[in-house]
Amino acid sequence: MTDVPDQDEAANASKGPSTLPPARVAGSGAWPWFASGPSPKSMAIIAAARPGAGVARNIWYLGDAPRARLTAAQLVPALSGLAKRVTGLVGPSYLGRIQAAEWKRLTDLFAEAFKGLWPANLRGVHVDVEALRDLALGGVTIYAVPRKTIAAKLLNAETSAARRTILGRRLETIAHDCDAALDTVTAPDLRETVVFSRKAIAAIHGGHPEAAQALLSAALEGLTWICFGENGRTKDTSRKVTTPADLDEWNLREFMVFAPIWSGAYQTYRPIWGDALIPRTFARNATAHRVTRRQYNRPNTAQVLLLVTAFCVYINEDS
Repeated sequence: MTDVPDQDEAANASKGPSTLPPARVAGSGAWPWFASGPSPKSMAIIAAARPGAGVARNIWYLGDAPRARLTAAQLVPALSGLAKRVTGLVGPSYLGRIQAAEWKRLTDLFAEAFKGLWPANLRGVHVDVEALRDLALGGVTIYAVPRKTIAAKLLNAETSAARRTILGRRLETIAHDCDAALDTVTAPDLRETVVFSRKAIAAIHGGHPEAAQALLSAALEGLTWICFGENGRTKDTSRKVTTPADLDEWNLREFMVFAPIWSGAYQTYRPIWGDALIPRTFARNATAHRVTRRQYNRPNTAQVLLLVTAFCVYINEDS
C-alpha cells in the first residue's frame, strides 16, 4: 500500500493558534499519575501558584518536572483566569501597577515553558486522560512518535477499529518518523536494537511488514531484558492497566511508554489455545508462536514499531 504524504501539519500551521477545548479532569478528581508525590521543587511551584488552585490541579509530574495538562494554547487563557483570581485576593489597585505588556510577557514565558515539557510530537495537541488510557489498553504508544498529526488522530479515534485503520494506512509514514527518532538514540546498549529496528523499517518500505513485525517483536523482547533484567521483566510483563487505580504508581512518561507494552503487547496468549483465540492487536506471544493474518498485519506492525522506538527513546533519555 502506498502511503499518502502528510499535508495536515502545513495546513494547520496556517490557521493560527489552537482553539481546542479545555483538558478534561477525569472523574471526581485528577488521577494520581505520580508514585511518590511531588518533589520539594515541584511543591514550591505549586505553592507559588496557590492563588489559582485550579492550575495546580492541572499539573502532572515527570520526575521533578511538572507537566501541564493544558496545551500551550490553553495555558494562556488559564493564566488570564488566574490573574482575575489574584486580583480578587489582593485588590485591583496593586495589580493596576503591573503593565499589560509585562503580564503578557509573563504568560508567554509560562506557556513556552510548559510547551517544552511535552514530547515534541505532542506539543500543541490536546491530550485527554481517557484517550491515553484507551491507547494503552490497545497497546498503542504516542510517546516521541508518530508525528503530531497522526498522534492527534489516534487520540481522537473513537474506537479500536478506527485506530487500527489509521495505523495500517499510515504505516510507511510512521516508519519514516520512527527512523528519524532512532537517529537520536545513542546509548551503547541500544546499538544493536537500533540497527535491527532499521532493518525492520527497510522491510516495511520494501513491502514486507510481516517480516518487520517478527523482527521488531524480538527487538521488544530484548529491550525488556536490557531494561529490567530477569526478575523485573517477570514482574512487569504481568502488569495490566484496567482501572484508574492501576495507574497510581506511574508517572506520565512511564505510563505512555510501558502501559501499552504490559497491557497490549504482553496480553495473555498461550499457543495451546489455538488459532481461534489469537488476539487481533499486536501480541508478542501470538507473533512468536502463530503465523496467521489475524496477528501478522499492517496495524500490528505499526504498533510494535512505535513501541520499540518509544522504548529506545525513553531509555536513551535516561542513560
